[in-house]
Amino acid sequence: MPNNVVSFFFLGTACHRSCYQDALTHFYNKVSEEKTPARLFDGVGSVAANAEEGEKNPTPGLYFYNPETDQKILIAGKTLQKVRDLMHQMQGCLAGEGMDELLLEAILYIEHYINKNGNAPEAINLHGYSRGADTCMRLAHLLYSMYPDVNVNMFLIEHVAGPGRSEDPSSYTIPPNVAKFESATMLHEYKPGFDPQDRDRYVVSNARKTQMSTKVYPGWHGKAMYLTEDENTNHVPRLLHDDFFRFTKETGSLPADAPVPNYKVMHSWTDYTECEAKVLTDKERFTEYVEMQKHWWFYSKGTELNVRRVLIEHRKYVQNLELFVNQEHWELFEKLYPNLSDWFFNNNSQNNENDELVKSELDNLKTNYPKFYHVFCKSCGIKDDKIPEPRKKLLFPYPRLGETLVSDDFSFLQHSILSIINYHVHHRNENTLETRVVISILQEGLKQAKASNSRETATQILQKAISSSSTFLSQSEPRSYMARQLRKLSVGPEQFIDEAMTLFGENARYNRSLHTTQITYLKEIYEKLKDLKKDSSIPTYEKLRQAKIIFREMPLILKQLKKDNYPEYQHTRSLHILSNPPYTYKKLISSINRLSSPGFGELTLAQTMAQRFSAYQKRTEFWKSVHKILSTVCPIKIPPFFSTDSEILAKEIQDKLDKLNKYGLGDNLTALLNVLSDGEKKLHGLYKETGNFIKEELDKIIETCRGEIWPEIDISHAEALRA
Repeated sequence: MPNNVVSFFFLGTACHRSCYQDALTHFYNKVSEEKTPARLFDGVGSVAANAEEGEKNPTPGLYFYNPETDQKILIAGKTLQKVRDLMHQMQGCLAGEGMDELLLEAILYIEHYINKNGNAPEAINLHGYSRGADTCMRLAHLLYSMYPDVNVNMFLIEHVAGPGRSEDPSSYTIPPNVAKFESATMLHEYKPGFDPQDRDRYVVSNARKTQMSTKVYPGWHGKAMYLTEDENTNHVPRLLHDDFFRFTKETGSLPADAPVPNYKVMHSWTDYTECEAKVLTDKERFTEYVEMQKHWWFYSKGTELNVRRVLIEHRKYVQNLELFVNQEHWELFEKLYPNLSDWFFNNNSQNNENDELVKSELDNLKTNYPKFYHVFCKSCGIKDDKIPEPRKKLLFPYPRLGETLVSDDFSFLQHSILSIINYHVHHRNENTLETRVVISILQEGLKQAKASNSRETATQILQKAISSSSTFLSQSEPRSYMARQLRKLSVGPEQFIDEAMTLFGENARYNRSLHTTQITYLKEIYEKLKDLKKDSSIPTYEKLRQAKIIFREMPLILKQLKKDNYPEYQHTRSLHILSNPPYTYKKLISSINRLSSPGFGELTLAQTMAQRFSAYQKRTEFWKSVHKILSTVCPIKIPPFFSTDSEILAKEIQDKLDKLNKYGLGDNLTALLNVLSDGEKKLHGLYKETGNFIKEELDKIIETCRGEIWPEIDISHAEALRA
């Protein structure tokens, strides 16, 4: 098993490994058996079953973890307060009693891994339940700030932040480093203070990268974590166990050929047994859902002191609530009964041959799932075995489970609108008449788009809703959050490319400060954009991305063409006699930088690079603080690749990159190369002063950043350096 993956497992509040066993502890044990680097974290507020176990694994918040010896050392309250202050500084907020210490333990483990292996892991897999799931989310943000190039995969069960903490951005925002995100939320937890973070509350930072899968299930807070003696409610934990096994194999925590772990069965809080498990087929998973519906009362019973919003709005989480429990239930039906799905939901069946296939699948459904068949017939208007006409296809407003939220024009606009609405409703305090009107316009647009029978028509409907909403808010509340976001979306790719073509066409004709080779180049770009605009095979918003890639390299190439023809360029400039000409080389470059600036949800190269240098500083500060706080408790040394001088240089490089971004040069390749080259020279100067000629961490960061520039350039490396 490769050791380039690290796996963390976080238990829920008051759950200690010595007296509590569930899916998390069980899968942690299986991952550890495969020699994969893994660590189990006891829940905040948990107490060990006995003194011996308490000495080995004390309550989180009472100890310091020494990664060198893999020991937990009890320390005084004053020292722990300093630890909390450090993690507060690192996160920007307090995570909660005991949670800050868990985050410190996780970071120390990763730093030890890096020191031992020479490199950061390729991926870090986070698994958590309840407050442990919230710890995972906060840790993902820390990982992004300290190791921005490491992919994170998350498997969260019942993500509950706790009272007063659900509005922390680090609790509901999925950071850009998350590659795969899966969550399970229960519908029937009625205790106050247990409101979950769920699909509508999450803000996805990188919708083009993060593969999302969010499922709702019947049952209470801990129902999914283990089987019980009551077979009436074991369908959910079997499904979750199956998902957990698949996730750990897909993300590398378990090898591809690993056997499925047994089910964990709870008889009491301290009495657990195991029974044989199996990998479920699609049909077996569908059967679990159908049986789950038969036993719905056993899952949903309880005193409704506090009804969760996900239960009230359950209809939003599924294609058809009359028939299906959640989105996966529908997707399984679509796989197992493709002709029924096409006929009654997708409007794809129009001939007699398909009519026979529909009848055949209907008979199969009646034989295997008679109760579900009865509900299906009632919902679809089937009487006396007579099949009605095919139904109009409805667009479900979310992509398939396991896919990214954005894959084409429609999904981009849909995700953007839903994100703006959800963030405004759940996390902003701008509840004005104007914003309520705009939300109504956008929701009506989503409703009409869903009712349309083509993604092209749906895209046009959403574009119209965005345009009218943006115009309205720009006049009434131009500075509001919604107005700013809608302005970004309202400028469509066609308009954007037209603006660029006009700019380059006019400069090719009227800009007398350009050399003939530069003018020829602008004409080539004009034709390239013209072809891009006409290409019907490329989605509209993909055209926008490709256009920005073209603009990103233009300043460097124009500058190179200028240098190659410097004498004639100077002569051409002397012909320009206007005191304030409308077309100049400087104005052209400024306009190109504006065109290549990031749009909705995008980062410039400068921002991406600056994150790495910021991460280096944070890791340096982290080690300095840890050494200062804990050196009196145990011998702990700062890794040799961190130094104060290197930290100062990293800050200098970051400031220069931030400045480039501020002035619209965040994707200017020449400027970026100059910053990196200057930083490298200064770093090598430090090596000479200290007598250390071994490449350190900062050198690796500079090399990584430079490696991202070369693919963007059409000319040779030597020419780029000269530029």
